[in-house]
Amino acid sequence: MPILIAVSFASLLPAGVAVAQPLPCKATQLIAAEDRKESDEVDGGLGHFAMTIALRNLSSAECVMAGQPVVALRGESNRPLAAHFCPNCIDYLFDKQPVQRVLLKPNEMAYLVLGYDIDDGAGPCRDTATVSLGLPNKAGTLKIDVTQNGQAMRSCGKIDVTPFLRKPPADGILPRRDSAEAGK
Repeated sequence: MPILIAVSFASLLPAGVAVAQPLPCKATQLIAAEDRKESDEVDGGLGHFAMTIALRNLSSAECVMAGQPVVALRGESNRPLAAHFCPNCIDYLFDKQPVQRVLLKPNEMAYLVLGYDIDDGAGPCRDTATVSLGLPNKAGTLKIDVTQNGQAMRSCGKIDVTPFLRKPPADGILPRRDSAEAGK
């Protein structure tokens, strides 16, 4: 009968030697863009929309995305737009998502989703040309042009923001928790 022996690589290191952990991703390592294929698939009708943003690691080093970005909107002429952002809130199109560490190897992507309405009358409307993402740990800011065919992204009221995700919505759908867990 074969004998299996499990050995941890960390146990092979001399005492006091730490294993290097990947550092948080910096804006200089990443490029961000709207994932238009995924965004086009997330449409709840009745003015409910979601924008999927993909963040690609362009560097040769692994890095980690964790938590949520600080989001800001800018209109034409780069002027700031007022908006209320709700981090990891339940949206019409998706539930709260688990906050996780997303390891990005070179050329891999992380995602986040912005949920918004275009005509619900629940707040002021704005036409957005650029979405800015302030990375956690003051690791820099990424800017995404969200105009399509010269048209700005219209949104009204609050904007729900997911934490960084390992995978984009599958067929336009983010995982849903059961209703008892959703409000937690």
